[in-house]
Amino acid sequence: MKYHLILIASTLSLLWERFWNRFWPTVSVTLVFAALALFNLPVYLGTGWHLLLLAGYAVALTVTLLRTHSPFSFPSRDDVERRMEHASTLDHRPLQTLHDTPAEGLSDESLSLWQKHLQRAALALGQLKIYTPQPNVASRDRFALRYVAVAFLAIGLAVAQREAGARLYQSVTPDFSSLVDKQTIALDLWITPPAYTQEATVFLATTKQGLVAHDSPLTVPAGSVLKLRLSGLHFAPRLSYAGQKYALTEAAPRNYTLEMPLQQSGTLSLGSWFSRLGQWPLTVLPDTPPTVSITKIEPTPRATVKITYKATDDHGVTKLTGLVAVNGKAYSFNMPPTNSPDDTSYTEDLTANPSAGATASMWLEAEDAVGHKTDSKPVSFVLPERHFNSPLAQKIIAQRKILLAPNMTPDRRAVANTLAGIANNPALYKGDIVVFMSLGSAVKRLIYDSRDEATASTAELLWNVALKIEDSGLSLARRELSDALQKLSQALNDKSTTRAQMQDLLDDVKKKMQQYVQALALNMQQKLQQGQKMPVLSPEMAQKFMKSLDINKLLEQMRQLNQANSREDLQKLADSLKNSIDNLDMDKFNQMQEKQAKEMQELQNLQDIIHRQQSLFDKTNKTGDPSDMKGLQQEQSAIRGELGQSLHKLGDTGTEIPDNFPKADQAMKGSIEALGKGLTQQSLPQQKTALDELQKGLDKAVKKMAEGMQQSLLSFGGMGESGFGEGFDPLGRQNGKTSDEDIKIPDEKERRRVQEIIEELRHRSNEPTREKVERDYIDRLLDQF
Repeated sequence: MKYHLILIASTLSLLWERFWNRFWPTVSVTLVFAALALFNLPVYLGTGWHLLLLAGYAVALTVTLLRTHSPFSFPSRDDVERRMEHASTLDHRPLQTLHDTPAEGLSDESLSLWQKHLQRAALALGQLKIYTPQPNVASRDRFALRYVAVAFLAIGLAVAQREAGARLYQSVTPDFSSLVDKQTIALDLWITPPAYTQEATVFLATTKQGLVAHDSPLTVPAGSVLKLRLSGLHFAPRLSYAGQKYALTEAAPRNYTLEMPLQQSGTLSLGSWFSRLGQWPLTVLPDTPPTVSITKIEPTPRATVKITYKATDDHGVTKLTGLVAVNGKAYSFNMPPTNSPDDTSYTEDLTANPSAGATASMWLEAEDAVGHKTDSKPVSFVLPERHFNSPLAQKIIAQRKILLAPNMTPDRRAVANTLAGIANNPALYKGDIVVFMSLGSAVKRLIYDSRDEATASTAELLWNVALKIEDSGLSLARRELSDALQKLSQALNDKSTTRAQMQDLLDDVKKKMQQYVQALALNMQQKLQQGQKMPVLSPEMAQKFMKSLDINKLLEQMRQLNQANSREDLQKLADSLKNSIDNLDMDKFNQMQEKQAKEMQELQNLQDIIHRQQSLFDKTNKTGDPSDMKGLQQEQSAIRGELGQSLHKLGDTGTEIPDNFPKADQAMKGSIEALGKGLTQQSLPQQKTALDELQKGLDKAVKKMAEGMQQSLLSFGGMGESGFGEGFDPLGRQNGKTSDEDIKIPDEKERRRVQEIIEELRHRSNEPTREKVERDYIDRLLDQF
């Protein structure tokens, strides 16, 4: 073992000796070049001198390597053993003896002598020493240049320190781009994402800015297009991406272009043989299919279906379809696309489905701009069935069910005869020409057209007729308004929708709103004919309500939002209004109308009390006969009593009583006491105070009620023209006489100024010192306001 260790160490020593004797000039030249690189001299000198320095180093390296008078060879085992014997001062080459073999045919005596000779040679192994290298470089390097190179390198390392590696790399990689005239190159390189992603263009390089810096690695959606415009180079540069090379098109002399779709991730490199114009690692994100799920399906009070769902996509869902399967048939309807991870609600009216009342299955299909489609898991639910209260509507629906009965051939003639009998009795539907024409059309289709399409269209026609009979067409108008709002919402999601198209949709929504309000008015008239009473308001009180109500406010906001191009807010507004209309509970709406009717009646009574108090004030101001005091006192007491009763009834409706009315009551009490003592001049100020407080209290009550009415009407979708009584819409305006285009909404400054004028006119009207002619003129002015 000891012999082998000494042999290995001696071999390495002899190898180093021969290497150093042969390559010390080469190593010295390399150390000098490395020292110059550590001093950063090649970069400092510039590309030209850098190339000359590299060339000089290459020549010196070649010369030193081609030296032939001292060739290099690897040492053999015999060479190493001879050096080991020489270093150990062993004579007669004992190591060679151990490798020798005796000749054949020796005598026993000769073999005995050979064995003794081997034993003496083996004893020499214990005296072996490791051979130490003995190069003869000193005799050839008389000026010790090798030590100068080492010292030079040590100084370079001390200068470069942490930048040593970077400087050594730069010394062997000269910047050829500095030899190219950059001022003559115009480079524009950018990536255009697909239009449906709505993402901004990514610039990699521009003529003015050069390479565009990016804070994070570049990620682009799949389908993006890389575009290049380059001019100024005599030769087309090389472009490679993801390991593949692409040829540029020479559109004109020294002008190159390229358009390339990006479908996979990779590194984009652009350059020529002598320079690199840029390198960019790109990550291409594939377009993933959308995800969609149904959270809950539940019926609404109006027998529609409320669908709560989630639908998301990396770049937005472009189309969302609801599908319903029942009794072996499938039905579909469009839903507004969404891209929110939160629950979204949508209401669909499925009561017209022939299988209403049966168990059905629903699932949603979401589609993105690329065409990826995803279906949600089906959810079972019961199709809501609408129940009609009108006997005539029930009879028509019964005939519709006969036509749509599954697995049966309907008796079309019998159904036609029944419908004809209804049409020939106008008293049943109060002579409504629409109902008459619709029933006549249904009868003719059943008799003269035997196709299945005619049966389906007739069933739809009968459904609409039943709805019109049931609620004067309110359900149809609500459905049309809901559909118009859905189209508006979908258009707002589509960035390609023009302003003109948006205005057309807004106009359609406005038209459907007006039709809906008219249907509300007809529905209210129908209730009046059925015995439900509404208060008859005086023109003065109706005018007070109309001043406080701004039923076109939301339409005006929608118009302004469209002009301002605020699509996000406009869409929220449209979705909110559609949700309110779709979830309208007519029972609650009727209760609201009854409560507001009671409130309006009591406010009308308060207006009458103010008129009586004004009349009493005029009588008191004119009389001077003490005998009239008792009658005036009794009249004041009666007015005060009526005020108490009216306030009590108003409080029963849940309306908040303004504090002005108690103040008016106290003023009336003071007037009664003064009149009882015959003190007319003391009674007049009390009556004036009562008038002022009554008027202020009534204004506050009207305003409060109007705000509540407006809020409830907006919540229920009651937008557009409005009025009271026959020939008027639900808020007191004559049908077809006014429109929102006639209304100018004043700003806050104008409203305050008008209020100040009104207060001043009321103050002057209640001054007893003014002539009656002047006070009558002021009252006429107040009536206009």
